[in-house]
Amino acid sequence: MSSLIYKGDIGAQIIADTENVTAATTTTFTLIVEKPSGATVEWAGTMDYTTGLLTYTTLSGDIDESGQHVAQVRSVSATGTEKLKSDTDTFTIYEPIF
Repeated sequence: MSSLIYKGDIGAQIIADTENVTAATTTTFTLIVEKPSGATVEWAGTMDYTTGLLTYTTLSGDIDESGQHVAQVRSVSATGTEKLKSDTDTFTIYEPIF
């Protein structure tokens, strides 16, 4: 995951290692994030096939809870027959002081 990200940040990059989901036939990658409240969101990231990293750049309203978040990458092949999941990873969103 990325370095420090604060609640309300716009333009922060969340980077996830796709690990076992980089199959050549996989075309769609989604970052699934479970927030501390238990709510989940899905963000479409940009895949770097060379490094195996999926990057999502936060938009206004994305980072609305501080605390531990759990992330997992889901990938789906163009035919829909190949559906893979990465290992889960955690990252912390910090509460800003201003």
